[in-house]
Amino acid sequence: MRTEMERVSTFGQRLRSVMLVRGLNYAQLSELVGQRPQTLNRYILGQREPRAEAAMEIAIRLGVSLY
Repeated sequence: MRTEMERVSTFGQRLRSVMLVRGLNYAQLSELVGQRPQTLNRYILGQREPRAEAAMEIAIRLGVSLY
């Protein structure tokens, strides 16, 4: 049985999922959310976590839930 923590995706995993579902590349995603492609790549690779304000802004611009 999976624990609650195992079911929770990281911010980067969720961001990557949105990219795949919508068929976006880093340049297109960057344009939509107002973040540099390199920064987005670091989020997706798990090398960096966005500040709460940045994560919220990205979620709003993508029209997805932050949680």
